[in-house]
Amino acid sequence: SEQDDVALLQRIVKDQRQIIAETYAKPLTDIVQVWTLYKEVQGYYERGMRVADDITLLWSDDNWGQIRHLPTPEERSRAGGAGVYYHFDYVGGPRSYRWLNTNPIAKVWEQMNLAYEYDARKIWVVNVGDLKPMEFPIEYFLRLAWNPQAWPKERIAEFGELWAAREFGGRYSSEIAALVAAYSQHNNQRKPELLDAATYSQLNYREAERVVKEMRALLTQAEQINNALAPQYRDAFFQLVLHPIKASAIVMELYNAVALNQLYASQGRASTTAMASNANAWFAADAALKNEYHQLNNGKWDHFMDQPHIGYTTWDNPPQDLRPQVTQLAASSAGVDVGVVTEGSAAPWPTAAPLSLHFDQYGQHSRYLEIFRRSEAAADYSLTTDAPWLRLSQLKGDLANDARVEISVDWNKLQGASQSATIKVQGSHWQGPDISVSVSRPDPALLAGKQGFVEADGYIAIEAAAAIAAPERNGYQWQEIPLHGRTHSAMTPLPLAAVAGAYDKSFTNALEAPELSYPVIFTKAGAIEITALFSPSSPFVPGRGLRYAIALDNEPPQIVDILAGETEKSWETAVKDAIRPGVSHHSVAQAGLHMLHVSMVDTGVTLQKILINTGKLLPSYLGPEPSTWLAGKKTK
Repeated sequence: SEQDDVALLQRIVKDQRQIIAETYAKPLTDIVQVWTLYKEVQGYYERGMRVADDITLLWSDDNWGQIRHLPTPEERSRAGGAGVYYHFDYVGGPRSYRWLNTNPIAKVWEQMNLAYEYDARKIWVVNVGDLKPMEFPIEYFLRLAWNPQAWPKERIAEFGELWAAREFGGRYSSEIAALVAAYSQHNNQRKPELLDAATYSQLNYREAERVVKEMRALLTQAEQINNALAPQYRDAFFQLVLHPIKASAIVMELYNAVALNQLYASQGRASTTAMASNANAWFAADAALKNEYHQLNNGKWDHFMDQPHIGYTTWDNPPQDLRPQVTQLAASSAGVDVGVVTEGSAAPWPTAAPLSLHFDQYGQHSRYLEIFRRSEAAADYSLTTDAPWLRLSQLKGDLANDARVEISVDWNKLQGASQSATIKVQGSHWQGPDISVSVSRPDPALLAGKQGFVEADGYIAIEAAAAIAAPERNGYQWQEIPLHGRTHSAMTPLPLAAVAGAYDKSFTNALEAPELSYPVIFTKAGAIEITALFSPSSPFVPGRGLRYAIALDNEPPQIVDILAGETEKSWETAVKDAIRPGVSHHSVAQAGLHMLHVSMVDTGVTLQKILINTGKLLPSYLGPEPSTWLAGKKTK
C-alpha cells in the first residue's frame, strides 16, 4: 500500500543517515544531504513522506523547464532549505529532445527567478545531457546561480552581448547575441524533435511561409557575420552560432517542403514531384551539415551531432534520421490542364468554385492567388479586373513554374465603405475562373480620433507587452520579460513578494490587483471569445492554480485558471506547444473603442499574447501577427 511504501522509504532514509553518521563520525547536521524530489518521488512527498529537517529538498521541474513545486511557507522554515533540479534536455515523454539548444535564457530567468524568490536557493542543478551544444544556456544558468541579483531581467540581452564580445570580439556582439536569442526562441516555439509537416499552417496567415522567411533571414545574417569575422573565430562561431541556426533552418525547410508536397499532391499540381525532390534535398542537407560539424578541427567534435532528430513516432528517438514520406505525382500528358487557388483555400478551381478573396482595410494588406499546371503541356495565363482600385503584382506570364499573383487594394481610389470586383483568369488555350473580390472598411466616424488595436479579418491580435498602461497596485506591477515567449516577449507581475515572505499572494478582488490595459476598436457588436496565451508554467504552489482576471470595460471580471482540469494529456499539449491558453467569453454591446483589462490573481502567471475572435479567427500554431494599431489620426 502507499502507506507501507512511505513508511519503508522513511526507514531506509533513517538507516542511510545512520550509516553516514557512523562513517563521518560527526553530527548529521554538519553533513550536507540532499533529497531530490524527481518525478514519482515528489508523489511520495505528497503522500506524506518526510525526511529530517536538515536535509535539503531539491525540487524538480517537469523535464521541460517548468518547476513543479516551490517551497511553501512551512517548507521555507526548514533548516536544510531547498533547491531546484532543472533540465536543458530530456529523454522521455511526450518527446525526447537532445539535439540542439532549445532553451531561451529569458525562460530560464523567469523560472529560476521564481525559485530564488521562493527561497529555493540552497542548490541549483541543471541536467544538460551533452555539454555541446548547450554551452550558452549552461553558462547563463551557472552565472545566474552564482549571483541571481546581478542578472535581473533587464540584463538578459546584455548577457548575450557580453558573451559574444568575449568569444568573438566586440564588433558584432549585439548582432550575434540577437541571433542566439532568435534561434533559441524559434526552437522553443516547437522543439525540432516535435516538428512535422502540420505544425505551422500552410493556409492561414502565411504562417509556415513567415517562419521559413524568418529562419532564412537569421541564416543569411549569421553567414555574413561568419564571413566578416577574423579567421581565428570561425570554428567557434560555426559551433556556437552558425551551426544551430543552419541546422534549425534546414529542418524547418524540410518540413515545409513536405507540407507543400502534400498540399500540391492534393491539388494535382505538376510541381508536386519537384517539391518532393526539394524535401529530399533538405534531408540530404541535414546530413551534410552534420558531416561538416564532425570534420571541423580535424574531427575534434566527431559524432557530437549524431543524435537522431527527424522521424520520431514515439517518445524516444528513431535509430537514425528517417526521411519523411513524400508523394511523386506524374503529370498528365493530355492537353492543357490548369488549376487556380486563392489564399486560405486548399481546394483549387475547377474542383472548388467559385473562388473569392476579401480585404478589410486594417487587415492583411496583400492576398494572393496561385496558378499552376496539372499536365505536362505548356501554358500561359493572363489576368484582368474591372476595378481600378485593385493592384495585381503581374497581369500575365507563362506556367513553366507555378505562378503567385499578389493582390492588394489602393484604398485611396476606393469609394464608399464596401465594394466588390472580379478578377478574370484565363490563358491562350484555357478558360479560367472569375474570382470575386470584396472589400470593406469601417465607418470613418467610428474610428476618427481613436487610438487602439482595430478589428479586421474577424479578429484582434495583441502582444502582451503592447499594453498602454500597467499601473502598480498594492506593491505589484506587470513587467516585461524581454525575449521571453513564442513570438515577442512576456508580461508577469513582479515582485513575487511585495511584502517580505508573502510569496503566495493571490488577489481575491481583481480591482485591487495590478492590471494591463489594451484599447481595442470593434467594428461591430456581438459575442467574442478571448484566448490569452500564457507561458506553460506548472502548479508550483500546492493546492492553487494559476489564475488571471479579464474584463471588457467595466464588466465584472472573469476569473480564469489556466491549470483548471489539468491532466497528463493537457500537460503534454502545453509543453509541446510551449503555451497554456486561457479562454473567456464576452459581449460587445456596441461598435467602437473599448478597453480590455487583464489583472493578476496569482503570482507566477506570465502572459505572452492575446487573441480576440470576433468571428473569423482561423486555426494556426502561433496565431496571426499583431493587429493594426490606429494612432488616433483622422481616417479617410
